[in-house]
Amino acid sequence: MQNFLSRDIDFLIPAHQVAVYILIIILCLLFTKYRAGLLISFCYTFYWVFIINRNKIQIYTGGDNAFFMGLYLLSGAIVVALGIWSFYMEE
Repeated sequence: MQNFLSRDIDFLIPAHQVAVYILIIILCLLFTKYRAGLLISFCYTFYWVFIINRNKIQIYTGGDNAFFMGLYLLSGAIVVALGIWSFYMEE
């Protein structure tokens, strides 16, 4: 049985995208825009989960992933819309 910590995982996210993400999150924290920071974190995670798992999604859906793509994008759009709506709510 292979140890969980000793697995070889190829996890490559371009350094410039990570640097931009960190810069944006730092600015959100400095200017106390916590909701914007959370929304940006969600969008970043949503995008990279899809990019990293794109091949697995195609295998699981048999190459026809139109329904899954629609469901994935719809759920992401709903969460983003709720996040934008929360900007207009009073604290």
